[in-house]
Amino acid sequence: MSSYPGSDLREYKPYEDPALVEQRRLAQQLGPCSKGGSHELRLQTQPATRQTQIALWSEIILAYFMHHKLFRLELSESLNSELFDNKGIQRRIKLGTLQCIIDTMVKEGTAEWDSQSKKNVALIYWRKPEEWATLINNWVFNSGMTNSILTVYEIAHGDITEGLEFHGLDHTILSKSLDILVKRGLAQLFQGTSTEDMGVKFFGTNG
Repeated sequence: MSSYPGSDLREYKPYEDPALVEQRRLAQQLGPCSKGGSHELRLQTQPATRQTQIALWSEIILAYFMHHKLFRLELSESLNSELFDNKGIQRRIKLGTLQCIIDTMVKEGTAEWDSQSKKNVALIYWRKPEEWATLINNWVFNSGMTNSILTVYEIAHGDITEGLEFHGLDHTILSKSLDILVKRGLAQLFQGTSTEDMGVKFFGTNG
């Protein structure tokens, strides 16, 4: 199985998305559709081959979302995107196939279905909420912000976090991460007039 995407992406040129490099490689193995027109990048029925295909596509999705710092996949809208539609050889993924891949990612903890979307919207965890929680807490501790109170908006979009990895984090994932810090005894939440106005008090413990 491919080691892609791996922890070291330096072998790729900075301007070239490593996920698309791998997507093109997989698509080229199939070649153009002999019947003309678009043809599905379908999963094989043989269990081992199918498992390998799903694992590779999961890696591609995670790498693509990490590269572009994306967090939410809208499946129907994404089917015509560069990630799932290789127009060069007229190969594309269909909705059912993509749902199957995401189902596996959900089982592995690298994705989560939006419960209201009927399997059309998924959160993509190229970092899991637990990992985001640790990053946020370490930033609080290392920056000497013990007992500081910030709003959810300031954490996700404020100047104080500009340039940090969790700047711009999806609010649903951020909320899950903050809940984890609360359960760990590392933060306390205060209700606001909206989710973005909600206050978070950090205790600055390295935990």
